[in-house]
Amino acid sequence: TARGGGRIGGLWMSISVGAAVMQTVRTATQKRLTAHLKTNTITSVRYLFGMPVAAVYLLALVVGQAATLPSMSGRFLLYCVAGGLAQIVATSLLVALFSLRSFAVGTTYAKTEGFQAAVLGAAFFGERVSKGGLLAVFVGAAGVATISMSGAGAPLRALTRAFRDRATFYGVASGALFALAALFIRKASHLLDAGFAVQAATTLVVMVGIQATLMGAYILVVDRSELRAIARNVRPCMLTGITSAVGSIGWFTAMALQNAAYV
Repeated sequence: TARGGGRIGGLWMSISVGAAVMQTVRTATQKRLTAHLKTNTITSVRYLFGMPVAAVYLLALVVGQAATLPSMSGRFLLYCVAGGLAQIVATSLLVALFSLRSFAVGTTYAKTEGFQAAVLGAAFFGERVSKGGLLAVFVGAAGVATISMSGAGAPLRALTRAFRDRATFYGVASGALFALAALFIRKASHLLDAGFAVQAATTLVVMVGIQATLMGAYILVVDRSELRAIARNVRPCMLTGITSAVGSIGWFTAMALQNAAYV
């Protein structure tokens, strides 16, 4: 019904705003960690410290709703792996931006994620976006670009001049990979026979579990010395993981309800 559609619309938008707040805190803590940890380690702590939060949330949902975990197909797991890998690389690129002089420019290009999700979703995932929706996505990206570049003397010139800058490549690639991750998340969750909250939470736990396993193994095998650095900075690492998990709960839930580009 129209009334039900309005409730769903209000729900996914409210959840998305809350997730954005958590993402802002997480990004700030990640930026602070660049002084103490390597790029891949900062990416790792997001999943290693976030996994317990996601697991407890799923358990609370299942117990609270007297539900059972939905069965998972091979296609579901494939989407989770693809989305997890895309998000790992996207996060690493975003963290790498923090150390570059053109950080603001690169971050601005990373915020084209919504626009790229609309294009990639329509081209490869069957996610149709209305003309009004596409306009809203474009206006949102333009607004973020204006805010991000407000400190520059000539922001438009800075953006166009930066086409050959490494920060630009990192930003555009990060945005594209985050967009792909969002699209894979939405596809994966819709393969589960459950309510939208359990769909989202199950997808989150599986995907973060894959990411935590991969990045944990990387640190143990390739860069074990970073374990001491994590121990010395355990509080900001925990804050990064917790805010990341809470934000992801919001993003995954909103994307189970609505087109990834809109979210």
